[in-house]
Amino acid sequence: MTFRVMDGVALASVIFLCGLTLARAEEPQLLSNPPEAAVYEPAFARYFDEQVHASPPARPRLSLDYPIQFFWRFAFDAGYLLTEPARWDGNDWLGFSTFAAATAGTMVQDRTIDIYSRIDHPRSSGEKHFEDGIQQLGDLAGIASVIGGSAIFGFAAGNDLAKDIAADSAEAAGFSGAMESVLKEAIGRGRPTGRQGPFHFRPFSGSASMPSGHSTIAFALASTVSERFDNSWLVAPAAYGLASLVAFSRTRADAHFASDVLVGAALGTATGRTVVELERSREGAAAQSSSPHAFLTPQVGPGMAGVAFHLAF
Repeated sequence: MTFRVMDGVALASVIFLCGLTLARAEEPQLLSNPPEAAVYEPAFARYFDEQVHASPPARPRLSLDYPIQFFWRFAFDAGYLLTEPARWDGNDWLGFSTFAAATAGTMVQDRTIDIYSRIDHPRSSGEKHFEDGIQQLGDLAGIASVIGGSAIFGFAAGNDLAKDIAADSAEAAGFSGAMESVLKEAIGRGRPTGRQGPFHFRPFSGSASMPSGHSTIAFALASTVSERFDNSWLVAPAAYGLASLVAFSRTRADAHFASDVLVGAALGTATGRTVVELERSREGAAAQSSSPHAFLTPQVGPGMAGVAFHLAF
């Protein structure tokens, strides 16, 4: 097996472009209290940083202006995600390096994993039927179930959580799906069915194995639902467990290598988490600006010195 220069370039492209999957886990700061590190952001990154936090929250509603509002929310959030590496600190780059090493290590073992999980342990008819069905959770069926089901229940029952899940899932699935498609073409990794090995890369040739689209979408939906339920021990294992089954089924179906689903899972998870965190940050800012608060201001004038008490509603 020869590792050509083009292979190395393609691998480096995978690792760098997947940097956005390492979006930081902590909740973004409200615009009214930006972190000091934001001062050193490049202008293009700071622009999206300011816009995503200045925008109002966009809960779904039955009105004609909501699609326009959601479009701008999507556009600014996408810009924020794409410029995230410009905000990284030392810890972020350390996490990125860890993910890069894990990706590279998995690629080295891809062929061994493929042989063990698919050839040495072939699927029975029952397993094939189950795995083919579970894959649909990372396709249009899964997207429609989560987004459409949440939206219908949210409006029918007046449930705000369901509405938020619908909007956040739509954004996370849309952005991660678009990024997955772009990365596939740019990386040009051959699928296992091509029998050319895990190090066959031909960018923009139609080869489209990395990252796995089904895994990306499944983990984007899973992370969105889990985050909206505050990663409850009742919800998170079920959501991520189903997404993991989707990823596993793609390798068993000979559609992807293990590293393909690893990158897809990371891309989808980070996107879903960041989308929810950004929207919650906007919700917090809106609640803070509308809640009653009291404050004191100094008052100085001719023959007078004191303080004034203000109560805002």
